[in-house]
Amino acid sequence: MKAFIIGLILMISPLAYSQDFFPYNWSKGMHLFAGVGGNTALFSDQDGTYDGGLGLNLKTDITYFINEDWAIEIGSSVGFNRVSNYLLWDTLFTVGVRTPLPSLTDYQLGQPYGRLFVGRAPMVIFLNGDHSKTNGENVDRLQFDGPVIGGAIGTMHITSKGRVWFTELGVAYHELKQQSDIRMDGEVPVIISGKNVDGESSIYSLSFTVGIMAF
Repeated sequence: MKAFIIGLILMISPLAYSQDFFPYNWSKGMHLFAGVGGNTALFSDQDGTYDGGLGLNLKTDITYFINEDWAIEIGSSVGFNRVSNYLLWDTLFTVGVRTPLPSLTDYQLGQPYGRLFVGRAPMVIFLNGDHSKTNGENVDRLQFDGPVIGGAIGTMHITSKGRVWFTELGVAYHELKQQSDIRMDGEVPVIISGKNVDGESSIYSLSFTVGIMAF
């Protein structure tokens, strides 16, 4: 995950425009947004629905502003939750669009915007020695993969020193289609089996993020 984010930054850094960006009047250019916040999730499978409680959420978006009305972006986010005694690590890799929304407060709270995105989302469950979910097999982790779709609304605000901040509320639906059983060989994960699980499992998540425009 870290290598993915660093690689994207290195690739687009030379393309980033140096002119100032104003949330209330979008100008053509490429920018990186990064933030941290919290999330909650519901995990559903053939055995029932489980509350993931509150967890940490980290996200980055590389956004290319086409004009004052539209932007396209690629993004990644990582959410951590607990279901029963299991740690869930859900990672979203997405592409989407962003557009400004009308303000109800004359921009006192910032420039509102909306986002829609689709992508893929590998999710890992750490079993912590519990093999009841794997028919007793010596499996340390379960990894699921499948499509994700979602959206978000947020606001951007520029400070007196020119720093752009954002706050965002997002929702996502992640359908789990493929399962891989993983055994750890020291520090190396080894896939020992896999199967299709179409229609058996899904995740509904809600996240709140606060962050900055890094460049």
